[in-house]
Amino acid sequence: MKTFKLVSLKISHPQNQVIIQEVHLIDGLVINKEDDQRQWLIEMYVDKSHSELFNKLKDDEQELLVEAVISRSDNAPAPFITTILSVSLMEDNMSVLLNGLIVGKLDRSEDVLTELIEEGFHGNALLEEFKKRNTNEKPQTKISVK
Repeated sequence: MKTFKLVSLKISHPQNQVIIQEVHLIDGLVINKEDDQRQWLIEMYVDKSHSELFNKLKDDEQELLVEAVISRSDNAPAPFITTILSVSLMEDNMSVLLNGLIVGKLDRSEDVLTELIEEGFHGNALLEEFKKRNTNEKPQTKISVK
């Protein structure tokens, strides 16, 4: 097994990318189980005010798309399809344990380009801002639920 620091993450349903709630990540780990199924464990430590959300997702046994930034904030996010294994309440915080598989690399180019066009960029300014954002874009810690 190999263990890595979880820097940030974004969670959504694979079918729906609508972001409805931001969650501050206090701490977290990503563990490559290095088993035959190529499974990974992701443990996030968050404020327990999110317990209702995570307990509902766990009870519904919903698959979630997780984009995890591992080790350094300038790393590209790694996409996983996961399910919630456990939600453990502590004093002020909680631990959420996910099990999943890596599903390939994410391409955020179209999202970045759409955002720039909506902001009114065009011509050379569009090209320059696209180059800047597409290479320096950092994911935010968000939860997405349908």
